[in-house]
Amino acid sequence: MSVAKRLIVRIMILLVASVILLAAFMIPGIGFNRKPSHALAAGSSPIYSVSHYVSFGSGNAVNGALSNWAHRDAQVEDPMGDNGSCAPNYYARKVVAVLDFGQPAPINGSYGIRNWNGVIFTYPQIEGFVETYASQWYLNAGVCDHLSVAIGTNNSNECLNPSNATCVYNEGHGLAIAVSDVTNWIGQLTKNNSTYNDFALQVQAIGADDIENNETAFDTYNQTKNFIQGFSDFNIQNHTGYSLLDYGDAFPCGAYQPGSACGNGNTDLWTYGEIYNVAWGLGWDEALPEAYSQYFAQEWALVYDNTANGCSDCVKGQGPMQFSGVMTDSGSQNQATVFWNTLGNRGRGLNTDWDACMPGLGTSQGGGSYPCD
Repeated sequence: MSVAKRLIVRIMILLVASVILLAAFMIPGIGFNRKPSHALAAGSSPIYSVSHYVSFGSGNAVNGALSNWAHRDAQVEDPMGDNGSCAPNYYARKVVAVLDFGQPAPINGSYGIRNWNGVIFTYPQIEGFVETYASQWYLNAGVCDHLSVAIGTNNSNECLNPSNATCVYNEGHGLAIAVSDVTNWIGQLTKNNSTYNDFALQVQAIGADDIENNETAFDTYNQTKNFIQGFSDFNIQNHTGYSLLDYGDAFPCGAYQPGSACGNGNTDLWTYGEIYNVAWGLGWDEALPEAYSQYFAQEWALVYDNTANGCSDCVKGQGPMQFSGVMTDSGSQNQATVFWNTLGNRGRGLNTDWDACMPGLGTSQGGGSYPCD
């Protein structure tokens, strides 16, 4: 895409944004809240998602893989020359790319993420990796899509052994700092480099957490909540509104495994309310359910049904959980549609978009690619 074309697109978008901004000040009752509406966030749900497990032994290998993945993803999601399919609504199609780096882990007094090869990269290093993916995607994409790059981690044995609440909190805070740093980098490149003159209009950074429960390898609700609190506190302290996407599973203990430990917050047994809280109720969390089978989707539907009207341990005042879609494994778009339909009309937000891996994409793990059928 030529610089001139991107400049024209940018001018058109800025004109529209100016009209909307003016209208917001003219119409009574319209304003700007620090914390974005959950309904609005879910209503602008991504149409497609792709995830990559980033597990390599060196920074050079990570950057090389992310550059290649970004180039391929952009060509499939938003090929150059396809502008007629979206004009004049440029950057309107939502796409999310989850870069899953592993489990939160400290190293030498710093915070970061440990991958599946046992290598720990600090958050500043991870910021550079994410910037590689974001910039290469932008340079190889057209002007129809808007990309959210999610810096992903999980709640598996956070901070390794021995784990403690302070370390886990600082890891969540560190992830939010990384999201903010990448956001600022995108803004500076947009401002100072004509090649990237609408970078900030087309690409944004968010946080993500593969939150799992009912497995001994994953942390308790109370410990996981410390991570979310750290991320949320950064938003509060800095008057930002970065999203934290929950792309994990949901196996509530009340569904099939009742027990005396269910709901005390310190075991592997999580209640409907606790799952609701980490996926929706707490901070800036948003839900992108992991659904590798129809059973996974059914469990998420149970969580919705048991929390839509509130519950004893639900965070109050957040309303029914809304889903951005479903994250499938390496299945087809039809598979994703089936799982999305399993959720029925629950949590559809403002539209009925659904997430799916696209033909030619899918989940990449440790350099291997598992494309959709």
